[in-house]
Amino acid sequence: MKFDIGQRPYVIAEIGANHNGDMAIARHLVEAAKTAGADAVKFQSWDTTLFSKSVYEKNYFLGDDYRQRTDHTLKSIVEAFAISAEQLSMMRDLCHDVGIAFSSTPFSVAQLDHLVKLDVGYLKIASMDINNLEFLRYAGETKAPIVLSSGMADIDEVRRGVDTILATGNNRLVLLHCTSVYPTADDELNLRNITLFSREFPGIVIGYSDHSLGLLAAPVAVGMGAALIEKHFTLDKTKPGFDNAMALTVDQLAELASACRLSSAMLGSADRVVSESEMKQRGVMRRSIFAARALKSGEVIDRESIQLKRPGTGLGPDAVAQVIGRSVSRDLEEGDPIEWDFLA
Repeated sequence: MKFDIGQRPYVIAEIGANHNGDMAIARHLVEAAKTAGADAVKFQSWDTTLFSKSVYEKNYFLGDDYRQRTDHTLKSIVEAFAISAEQLSMMRDLCHDVGIAFSSTPFSVAQLDHLVKLDVGYLKIASMDINNLEFLRYAGETKAPIVLSSGMADIDEVRRGVDTILATGNNRLVLLHCTSVYPTADDELNLRNITLFSREFPGIVIGYSDHSLGLLAAPVAVGMGAALIEKHFTLDKTKPGFDNAMALTVDQLAELASACRLSSAMLGSADRVVSESEMKQRGVMRRSIFAARALKSGEVIDRESIQLKRPGTGLGPDAVAQVIGRSVSRDLEEGDPIEWDFLA
């Protein structure tokens, strides 16, 4: 599937490693994402090469209660939940058959090369690599569309990351505001960064990678100008793993996709244009000029002889100054509308 951001928000359903190494679960997640209305799914291509040998060999426990990793070591999770190149190829084919865009986050040049060979819809570069300029340059030179997350980066680091990719001649870039805390507290979301990025990087599509709990942040982000939303989802929030507990259920993903698109539709146009529906309301809700008392033909109209009442199907309040001082050309009863044809 083509990576194509149009008028409505583009929703990436982040599978990550929530398949827990089970390709049957991965298949179900892809199909569920399509049913929920997501435009794309994304996996994560990590393995033991991501970590230094000394860290990996220590095999330490990951003590993060919320993400339910206290009973798992880094080594056990990486070995159990990593997705192989062959499995990624299978998932790419499945996504093609289902009709949903596919990608994965590469954490090495080899993984990136494999994704390029798979002709993925886009390359997702994780927040952890925004200051890895060599890697960004390599990714940019592939000319594939790039989605770059900005978690943990100050504005200068974001600028350098963006400039590095653009310097390769690759302007097919989406920059995501992101807070790399799992989950992110509401008061740390800083969604105004979306408007900051829009000002700082004109011409670059801005999106939002959402690690908050619940559904509200994403449609708010769309209201702030995010054209792409990335959100983790799962089939079972009780499963162990990196992100199952903080992820949306399938039903919640469908609700989020719908809410984001509704938010976008609500934004409407930035041009002040009175809609056809509102034009019809003018006659119902505005006021017109009416005779406040009986007026004889030839009588000169003063302010006390007219009143402004609904409906607004006749001369409006903005014509009062032009009406005062004119004489009526026919007898009018109290409550009759004042029309130009009635004035001498």
